[in-house]
Amino acid sequence: MGEIKHILLVDDDEPTNILHKIIIDEVDWGCTVHLAQTGKAAIEFLQTWEGSSEDSSASTIDLIFLDLNMPTMNGYEFLRAHQSLPPSKRAKVIIVMLTTMLDQAKTDLLWSLGIQGFQKKPLTEDALGKIREEFF
Repeated sequence: MGEIKHILLVDDDEPTNILHKIIIDEVDWGCTVHLAQTGKAAIEFLQTWEGSSEDSSASTIDLIFLDLNMPTMNGYEFLRAHQSLPPSKRAKVIIVMLTTMLDQAKTDLLWSLGIQGFQKKPLTEDALGKIREEFF
């Protein structure tokens, strides 16, 4: 099973980000959780982040939980911008969309933009366990 060292939570609702960070901390994966409140802030973070200075193998984010409906840059726009990042900035990252139910056309579009999974809000310890089991 692969390690999860860095998670990025992208949601415009700050209480949701904080709740999800608490839940991730409670499962005690020993990872660092980074927060962004807009897709644009998340892309800027990914463009400039160099990873852990003490561990060069942790130079990418391992897992991104992405909200779909955000102002400034929504989830679709984030995914398109993410695809244009250099390969070293997006290698190995798993992107899970956090949202309510979607229609099939939107789901198909998100798969084509690089989503690896969907999860209903809010995150739970059980959901995190399933994500870890499936992807790591």
